[in-house]
Amino acid sequence: MKLMNITRIFKVLGLAAISASLLVGCRAEEQGRVMIYQPGVYLGKKDVHLSSAQVRTLRQRSSFQGDSVYRKVGGGAK
Repeated sequence: MKLMNITRIFKVLGLAAISASLLVGCRAEEQGRVMIYQPGVYLGKKDVHLSSAQVRTLRQRSSFQGDSVYRKVGGGAK
């Protein structure tokens, strides 16, 4: 009788562990993502328009990402 109770406890704990791992795998950021792809068709979210200030900031940041030999601005080897 005692062995049956221990076996039942292990079964319940195992089922709870499997259920918990399956529920953790359903993260919110993975819900609603594209699962079926179509060649040549973009199925993602629509792009948002950037303000002129955001574009200016991005251009300024990208100017620092030149190659290691020549940089228009910032410190780089010549």
